[in-house]
Amino acid sequence: MIPFGVGIFLGLNFSLGLTPAIVVSLFGLLIGLVLLHIFNRSFKANYVTGILISTLFIGLGVGYSSMHTMQETRGVNDVPTNTVWLGKVQSVKQKEGKAQSLVVQIQKFKKNDSWENVDFKLLVYNKDSLFDPHVGDLIAGEGKLVPTMSPQNPAQFNYQRFLESKNIYLTSFEDEFIKLKSNNSLIRYAEMARASIIQIYKELKITDNNLAVLVALTLGDKSYLDAELQQQYAGAGAMHILAVSGLHVGIVFLIFNFLLSKLPDGLSYRIIQTVTLLLVIWAFAFLAGLSPSVQRAGWMFSFVIISKLLKRNSNVLNSIAVSAFLLLLLDPNNLFQVGFQLSYSAVIGIVLIHPVVYKLLYWPNWLMDKVWSLLVVSFAAQIATLPFTLAYFHQFPNYFLVANLLVIPLAFGIVLGSVIIVCLFLLFNSDLYLASILDWLLTALNESILFVTAIPGAMSEGIWMSELSILFLIGAIISFLIFIYHKAVKAFTLVLCFIIGIQITELLATYEALQTKQITFYAFKNPAWSVIKGRTAEIYLVEGVSDYDKKIVNDHMNLTGVNELKWDTIEEATSKVLSIGNKSMLLFPEPEVEQVLQATVDIVVPSSNSELSAMDKTMVLDYFYRSSEELTLLEQNSNYYNFRKDNAFIVSF
Repeated sequence: MIPFGVGIFLGLNFSLGLTPAIVVSLFGLLIGLVLLHIFNRSFKANYVTGILISTLFIGLGVGYSSMHTMQETRGVNDVPTNTVWLGKVQSVKQKEGKAQSLVVQIQKFKKNDSWENVDFKLLVYNKDSLFDPHVGDLIAGEGKLVPTMSPQNPAQFNYQRFLESKNIYLTSFEDEFIKLKSNNSLIRYAEMARASIIQIYKELKITDNNLAVLVALTLGDKSYLDAELQQQYAGAGAMHILAVSGLHVGIVFLIFNFLLSKLPDGLSYRIIQTVTLLLVIWAFAFLAGLSPSVQRAGWMFSFVIISKLLKRNSNVLNSIAVSAFLLLLLDPNNLFQVGFQLSYSAVIGIVLIHPVVYKLLYWPNWLMDKVWSLLVVSFAAQIATLPFTLAYFHQFPNYFLVANLLVIPLAFGIVLGSVIIVCLFLLFNSDLYLASILDWLLTALNESILFVTAIPGAMSEGIWMSELSILFLIGAIISFLIFIYHKAVKAFTLVLCFIIGIQITELLATYEALQTKQITFYAFKNPAWSVIKGRTAEIYLVEGVSDYDKKIVNDHMNLTGVNELKWDTIEEATSKVLSIGNKSMLLFPEPEVEQVLQATVDIVVPSSNSELSAMDKTMVLDYFYRSSEELTLLEQNSNYYNFRKDNAFIVSF
């Protein structure tokens, strides 16, 4: 599994195609393995065989990821800018009951008055408030298909990479669709069932944040969650509760396994129990949207269920490896999805760390023993996912142990209660007054999160580590696992070496930050720039800069090691000359002023009515919308930047 994953990583990160050299090498390795197995079975030969098998699977990973990318991008580069297209809806993102965006598997597009057969995904942002798409619908649209954009600013979220991990390379804004045909599929039925269950929740008078959390916790649908509520759960270190995963699948498994355990013993009854549990597990997985974490849990529990039928003990790590291998076969890009990485690192951490740490303390009291076990599980998952948490979210929940001690038992009760209530409602059209208990549990869950986030120092934010430091951290965790299992002094020495490596790397980054002197003009809709001098910075903003843009600036400051900020507001209507080090800037000049001053400054940030055609010798950093004709003319000047399409501009001083 690991060599195959390494091959996928190399194939997709470094664009290694399935060249004839790779094919010949793989074929040669396969022949070498067969011959080595036939003629030599010594220990040394087995060692060599292991290396050859690993190399073979690395090559297979490279080749398979290459073929998958070719399949997913077939026709992407041939699409005209404006075209008519035909495709099948694969997923729909709802917001406030309306389709906000949808992913469409494009089957055909029109080019030069003829239809081209293709097979790629398109992310469509829906501007038609009356359009009501469903998974499986065959629809047609007409519009401008544009490639996904890379981040324009430093420290900005890489939305292009995120979409590519979902095999999406083109986007479009559409305000008119034609629904040609509605098709039924398992996913469509799951979507309908999900909508019916949400309607049941509403009829039971579960509303507002309680409804949002219940829908996310039981159905994996986060569209009801507002940004503030998500931030609260993230700040408490309990966001995993809202992402349907192994915990939720495990609860469903325990409920139905308990009910079916009352069946008489015998092969026929064991077969009935196995088939029923498999159907329940995968029905829940489809209902929850088949996210990587749900699929991982579904495969793992499937192996456990089948092993129970065969009366064999299943190896948990083997089950994890096989489930990961299957998911990567379905889509190699799963390897780069944050959910996949967090899910597998968490469960591997729990499996490896929990047994060792749990044995350190013995509690004769049953309740204290369960509390200790829960704390160890939380600790193991947090340690195993730490590199990914810091790399992607740059924050750490300091009271995650307290949060998980409160929320996991409540989450168990909520999932159990929702299963019982939905079944009662479907069978008897009544909740037997249990909905009020469920609503109370949801309130208790949300209040627990508020309690944890209200504690001073609940979250450490702005933690930006270099990629090398993250790799050192992963190495330290793996070395520590080897140490606690094998008591190898060399492994502990490696832990110390990796920790020292992190410290040296971050010290070098701090030294580099102290030497930094740069001006960054951000690619926002409204003018904004920062002046960084070592660990201090001054931010200049014009009224109208959004909170999201301010967050990008903050993240950039954290990335560059700035710890002292000053925010200034610049009036757009006034002409002003600003000198920073050896650089001078002319800001928002009036036409009569710019003719006089532009030759004496290094950079001009023009106003909306500036005469730009005369600025052919000065660096012009333009924040305003220009017509396509005007833009074509202005771009003949190599010193002209327009932040409506260009990336941020950074200059040292």
